[in-house]
Amino acid sequence: MYILSCNSFNVCYGKAEEILKAGVPNSDAKYIIAQTHFRRTDEIARLLESGFCFHDRCLRLEVATDRTKKYCSERGGRANDIFVCETEAFTDEMLELALTAFDTDRRFFLDRDFVPLERAFEVIRAYIAYYRSRRHRIIKAAHRDTVLGFVLLHEVENGIYENVLGCTKQNLMGKAAAIPLYSSVLGIVGEEGKRYLGIASSTNVASINLHMRLGARASDTIDRYILRKS
Repeated sequence: MYILSCNSFNVCYGKAEEILKAGVPNSDAKYIIAQTHFRRTDEIARLLESGFCFHDRCLRLEVATDRTKKYCSERGGRANDIFVCETEAFTDEMLELALTAFDTDRRFFLDRDFVPLERAFEVIRAYIAYYRSRRHRIIKAAHRDTVLGFVLLHEVENGIYENVLGCTKQNLMGKAAAIPLYSSVLGIVGEEGKRYLGIASSTNVASINLHMRLGARASDTIDRYILRKS
């Protein structure tokens, strides 16, 4: 389990088994999100009895190492005036892009409706800060001095990088940057002999299609349940 500390509230995340065992519904977090496999009907029933409701279904999208290696030659460089590289800096421009790109993402919109925006912005900022405080890598795509997109990778365990946040601008240049950006990400992972894992909401058709185009397969389905406190 872990806590996201936002400006005006906290969000608790964890596996359903851990949350039910710890009795976290009694904590001071405004939102509690429990993750379980969609086949774990026993856990789902206990969550519902504890006041949780269904929040989102996510797909784990994995690209095998032998697939990622094919992109090694495409790591970095230029493609159609789009430059892709790894960077240590997470800039204000990237934050602004993240705040505008995830306008219907259930990771950040925790209320029933997709409002208020400022509350979602708090979650995004805390989410980015959480992963930046851990082992992470940032790959960005840019046109001249303008950031078109980025991917934030987190090493969840030895040999596996999870894409915890990835987005591109919603204009034509941003859409053109998606393939070069993700090809470079796969090249970096494949060159090191490691595995890439993407996480996409089942409602995020664009992300799913992009991953499938790059050779991904859905390796698992995870459901998230949420308890909202007044």
